[in-house]
Amino acid sequence: MKKNISLMLLAFVFLLFGCQQELDLITQDNQTNVYTLNKENIRTQILKKSDYESKNFLKSNIEGVSNFLRTQQSENIAFSKSIQKIDGYEIYTDTFEEVSYLTAKYYSFYIIGQDNTEYEEKLVLKSIDDQVTEKYILRYKRKLDFSIDPKSYQTIKLSNSSNANGRMMFIDTFSMGCSTYTVTSYECGYTGHHTNGQYCNVLNATMPYNIVSVSFDPSCMAGEGGGSSSGGGGGGGVPGTYIPPVITIPTSAPIYTTHGPKGKTCNPLGLNSTEIDHINDDQSMRLKIYQYIAISGSTGYPLPCDNEYFVEEYKTFIKSIIKYVSESGTSANDLSFDYLNYAYQFFQDEYYDMAEPENFFHRLKTLDNALAQTPNLLIDIPCSELDDWQAVAMHQVPTSVKSKLQNIKNQTGWWNSWETTDLDQGAGTGINMDLFPITINSLPNKPNTNVKYTPAEFFDFFRKNINLFAEKFTPIEDNYYNIHDTALWNSTNPLGALLHIDINPDDGTVICSGFNSNTWIFTTIKAPFGYAYDGVHPVTGNRIFSYHIDNNGRMIIYTRGVDRVTKKAPFNSSISAIVNYAAESAAFSGADNLWEKMQEKLSKHINDNGGNASIIEAKKYRPNYNKVKSYLKNQATLQSLGCN
Repeated sequence: MKKNISLMLLAFVFLLFGCQQELDLITQDNQTNVYTLNKENIRTQILKKSDYESKNFLKSNIEGVSNFLRTQQSENIAFSKSIQKIDGYEIYTDTFEEVSYLTAKYYSFYIIGQDNTEYEEKLVLKSIDDQVTEKYILRYKRKLDFSIDPKSYQTIKLSNSSNANGRMMFIDTFSMGCSTYTVTSYECGYTGHHTNGQYCNVLNATMPYNIVSVSFDPSCMAGEGGGSSSGGGGGGGVPGTYIPPVITIPTSAPIYTTHGPKGKTCNPLGLNSTEIDHINDDQSMRLKIYQYIAISGSTGYPLPCDNEYFVEEYKTFIKSIIKYVSESGTSANDLSFDYLNYAYQFFQDEYYDMAEPENFFHRLKTLDNALAQTPNLLIDIPCSELDDWQAVAMHQVPTSVKSKLQNIKNQTGWWNSWETTDLDQGAGTGINMDLFPITINSLPNKPNTNVKYTPAEFFDFFRKNINLFAEKFTPIEDNYYNIHDTALWNSTNPLGALLHIDINPDDGTVICSGFNSNTWIFTTIKAPFGYAYDGVHPVTGNRIFSYHIDNNGRMIIYTRGVDRVTKKAPFNSSISAIVNYAAESAAFSGADNLWEKMQEKLSKHINDNGGNASIIEAKKYRPNYNKVKSYLKNQATLQSLGCN
């Protein structure tokens, strides 16, 4: 019999070559009437249980198909592609899709309650004027990323013909040139599929002749060759207003249902009916959650039918995602997997001390919005001191300095660097504000004399010999870029000098972007990343070195900085306030060590050379992460953050 079928199909293929040429010619003459599926003429919507209850023509057909599926006996049927029908099948009607094209509507329902989950199955009912005209089962497999495997499509038509006796009709498709041809055959129990009037001894019936449909793809070029595949009908288009037998768009992720195999209740995420409605209404959210569960290593697809499989905090975390996306209007696609992973790390650690954990993502969003309005919101600082750092933060790099960097960039076409970075370019959530001062009660003597420095002279000595006090600043010498800044740095006006700073664990480059008799300012630089260059400075911002004489005649030398971490987690959200804590701590710790040693060495140098100096305790204002944690755990208000 297989040989006869093969010969018949071979003859049919030769016949279709002639048909194809004629069809292609006809289509070219009727381009304005070509059937084309696109977003302009296809309308898709998600329908609910209430919609189903209002469509009696659907209910009667669903009941009939359900009875048919449930009465199939596996020992009497050899299903195509190893289909196995079992008791306990159910057609899920709480959520389903409606696809409209021309005068036809296609209703797509999930078939649930299967033991064999290799394939997903959907029942598709085609209707015209509220009359179901055709019934199909669409089957497909999913890849690990939940996308549909296009090679796995199978379309099974449920036939009502008397000859077929209600048996399955299988549809195979193959393509030649720009046309796709669909050939059907009927399942005939143990002996396989029968076609073209063959007698089926299992059913004691003669099988109907093939139903053949042809579709043409107007976007392709004739003669490009073809191939074969197994899949659903529909094709690209045919002349006139031909309505394809099957149009269905498989959902991006499987429906979430508590109906398990053989009537078992499965609710591994512990969702209530409202949460199930939300997750099934939003395909993007459902896909994001399923993918996150798979990527996080919790389990693959399908979810296990085990209500105790996930721990309580994991279930609540998923519930908080559903609540946030459904209530805020935020797209689930905005929640990156890195973001969710880091958020869950915090959520898991703090869960049993968290009030209203289901609102966790709402609080994150509120904090994110507040930080956009007030970047220093997380800084734990007396409000009266904020103005002391404002001048440093608002420092404007002069045009002459920017021009120097641009001239360096212009010398090559491959470096997209050599530019200053400011606070707005920093990626860290928290801003650092620090101050490292010393008091000089008596200035030191000049080398090999008993003559003391004046304040201006000693400050000039401090700048030109900064490596005596803060290792290690090195003016950049680079013949390739014609940078020779040692002399510039040691001149009476070092404006524009570039310096490399040895900072553990990540070096950086700065430029002298401001200078007068009692002050100079360093601004961080984005240098090329590679041999002999530092790349992006670990922090972005400005640092001022200055002095003043206080009311008691003492000289106060200090450095004051305002900056933020350059690098952060690979997403932009307020959760980085927690995620970036380690990165921020490492970056600021290296800088703290540099400036604290500067205080020590500068004070010692003065005391060893006939002067008298003492260290003033440093001020370091940074995000108070204990306050942030309290807010995220709903144990403190947003108003508790910020200056005090």
